[in-house]
Amino acid sequence: MSDTLTAASDVTADVPEYPMERDARCPFAPPPRMLEMGEARPLSRVRIWNGTTPWLITGHEVARALFADPRVSVDDRKDGFPHWNEHMLSTVNKRPRSVFTSDAEEHTRFRRMLSKPFTFKRVEALRPVIQEVTDQCIDAILAGPQPADLVTKLALPVPTRVISDMLGVPYEDTSSSSTTPMSGSRALRLRRTARRAP
Repeated sequence: MSDTLTAASDVTADVPEYPMERDARCPFAPPPRMLEMGEARPLSRVRIWNGTTPWLITGHEVARALFADPRVSVDDRKDGFPHWNEHMLSTVNKRPRSVFTSDAEEHTRFRRMLSKPFTFKRVEALRPVIQEVTDQCIDAILAGPQPADLVTKLALPVPTRVISDMLGVPYEDTSSSSTTPMSGSRALRLRRTARRAP
């Protein structure tokens, strides 16, 4: 694995641009070129917005091995990190740290904060609530005008209503009951408000 990552690579003009164009007939599926690359090899070079050529990981076993390798980092503050675009690079030191952009002890600290509400037992206990909310949304879609917007009628309300239930906040009291998903800061404010309520 380390030989694959550290050995000199023939980076040529044939390296594909990333992100890649998706098939307009199925825009949520991975780009066809990326699927082809994944079938050929688990690691491939791609060229991003600033001309650099980071590795694109498409193999499951390779991804598992790299996640367990302490030499591999997800810290987006480190030199050479493949940022999505120039804006992400320019704001890297202004964004809060998270479980997705931290390594080692910092990552562990974030995971501990997040893991308690999402243990298997707690999440499994939410199954009836999730099923009820999903059924209600689908019933409303079937009874309403067609075609329906699945984002505003299903994809947004289901997770938002479940989060509201977890926090003990009436769904109607959230700004998410209209058109936007609940943000983390909004959820925390609502949780504090709920705790102070008589």
